[in-house]
Amino acid sequence: MPKNGSADFVVDPLSFMESNIVVVTMGNMDPGVKAVSLIEFSDAAGKLHGKTLTVYKLVEREKNDLGAGFLAYWCPYKNDSIHSVMLGNMAKFMFTPQMDGCSLGIGTQSNGVCRVAHVNTAKYGEDLEGSLGVDAARGEQRKLQKNLLIGELGKNVQIVSPDTYMRDADNSLCLKATTFGFHNVNYDWRIYTQRYWKPPGNDYFHRGVHKEI
Repeated sequence: MPKNGSADFVVDPLSFMESNIVVVTMGNMDPGVKAVSLIEFSDAAGKLHGKTLTVYKLVEREKNDLGAGFLAYWCPYKNDSIHSVMLGNMAKFMFTPQMDGCSLGIGTQSNGVCRVAHVNTAKYGEDLEGSLGVDAARGEQRKLQKNLLIGELGKNVQIVSPDTYMRDADNSLCLKATTFGFHNVNYDWRIYTQRYWKPPGNDYFHRGVHKEI
């Protein structure tokens, strides 16, 4: 039976994310608090400095009967759209879909409450590639995403940008990120990215956990 990592994550989310890999496989559900579980992805293998790590999938709790789960805020994603969710004190954790070019914005925080938004303008970037080239076009895409987040969350928005979370050791923008957050009730949210490289095949190469906010 696949392992359920939910209880270990709840006890110490940072240590869990530093020593495992989490892939977000949940569907594009409405925003809000969801019951979720972390279930072993048995067809995948995580790698870190020659060590094998367990890869877990974040799934809806209602769709499995493998035991432990927890509550988490969910901020959805859709191509060429912006979606947001108000984080509060109904759950201690937050997730959004895998990020590999999107941007996440975090609004002003107060007593554990803030709005976060996930934005993607991939088509805008693709449409500019012919005239600007890939790198410049993606740069313009990131600028638009920043402006949309400012419009959604205000000028004091803090942004998790692909300029940072996608950047590998060789300076190429090739990484993917599982973006997650946690907090204590009535205290500010802390937002992190777990970054990994995913070549063709079943291997996931851990590139570290980074505090964003």
